[in-house]
Amino acid sequence: MRKFLLFLVSWICMSTARSQLYNIDSLRNLLSKNSTDTNALHILSHLAASYAYSHPDSCYYFGRQEYVQAARMGNKLFESTGLIHMSVGQQQVGNYPKALEFALQALKLSEQMNNAFNILASLSEISTVYYFQKDGKNCIAYSLKALDQNKSTSSPDLVDLYQQISAAYELLKMYDSSLFYELKSHQAALKTEDNRIIHFSYENLADIYLDKHQDSIALVYYRLAFPYFVAHQVNEGTCEAAYCMAQIFERKNKPDSVQWWGQLSLSVAQSAMLTSRQSETIDFLAAFYKKRHQTDSTLKYLELSVALKDSLFDKEKVQAMENLTFDEHNRQQELQEERKKEQEASVRNLQLIAIAIFIPVFFLFVLFLGRIRVKARLVEFLAIIDLLLLFEFITDLVFPYISNWTNDRPIGEMLILVLIAAALEPLNFGFENWVKKHLVEKPVPIPVLVENPSADDKMQGINQP
Repeated sequence: MRKFLLFLVSWICMSTARSQLYNIDSLRNLLSKNSTDTNALHILSHLAASYAYSHPDSCYYFGRQEYVQAARMGNKLFESTGLIHMSVGQQQVGNYPKALEFALQALKLSEQMNNAFNILASLSEISTVYYFQKDGKNCIAYSLKALDQNKSTSSPDLVDLYQQISAAYELLKMYDSSLFYELKSHQAALKTEDNRIIHFSYENLADIYLDKHQDSIALVYYRLAFPYFVAHQVNEGTCEAAYCMAQIFERKNKPDSVQWWGQLSLSVAQSAMLTSRQSETIDFLAAFYKKRHQTDSTLKYLELSVALKDSLFDKEKVQAMENLTFDEHNRQQELQEERKKEQEASVRNLQLIAIAIFIPVFFLFVLFLGRIRVKARLVEFLAIIDLLLLFEFITDLVFPYISNWTNDRPIGEMLILVLIAAALEPLNFGFENWVKKHLVEKPVPIPVLVENPSADDKMQGINQP
């Protein structure tokens, strides 16, 4: 029966592979006809995405072609997309430092363009790399960043994001939170009516129930997901589902099923060059054969495990991952400081604008007071205050330039400010004289003197009727 099932699985893989290869061949034919224009970038991007979960080496190859050609054409959008595909390819084969490096480069480019969709894809890929490195804190941090970023894309599809966050919480062994987000993902998946998304959701639910040791429920979900993965050649999903079912059958003490599903997971991982999946399956099989005291098989898988771990987790790669994480953390801090400086500069500019408006308005108010019956000393005092405000405003405007010219040297700053004050002193003197003359010292009306009238004039005035 198992031989028949294995034959059926192989036949389904071969038949579906033919249809997928036909579609990929069509893309290749289009690529040969459009080798230099923007259409070629679209085709390369589709080719890289087509190989993402089946042949990571091809995903990386076409992603690199997309990146190189986009860089030659100056197309930043496809540069970042190519870097994301290169990261996916390297992540699938277990080269996590390179995968993280490409994803961080894609994030920088996407932030420079302010492209919300590529920022979201970059954050999601970075989170995935940390997930496979078992770095739960960074995984959950970038998963939540991706969820926040999704709000700016206006994308209704939250399935992958919820699955990513669920996986991050699962890594941290926070199963209640993981199940919460996975159920939200599953509900969103059912609304999409997309079989691929729905079956990935089945597998993620199965993973959570497996970690909670609810094996019967987990096995139901794995069996729902597995046929779809095989039929559509989703090698990553096939490996994980087979490996997890092997774990369940080991708990149920069914060694034949354990060997069959474990060997199937390993063979698919080896054919698709999924290094991380190979490593976990080999470790599992080595431990399984050791419990059953099968020395030859145990030694065989232990040797394979050591060889793979040397390539996956050697000191240089671990150090590279730490360096990249540290550099990205510093870059994020620098970005936060730049945003803070921009906010402070914006507040300062608004204050300067308010002062620039206030000074002439205040001066008009002083002129108004000079025209009405107000104490002269008050008018003079307010006019001098307005003049001082003007001088301080000029000093504030030029001080940043003075600091740059003098490199923040106090002696140089003081000398330049003294020269400015000396240049403004004649203006101060003239303004004070003008205030005293026109606003403070109000003109006094001159009385008109009338001479005493003569006697004849008096008589004329009397004789007048």
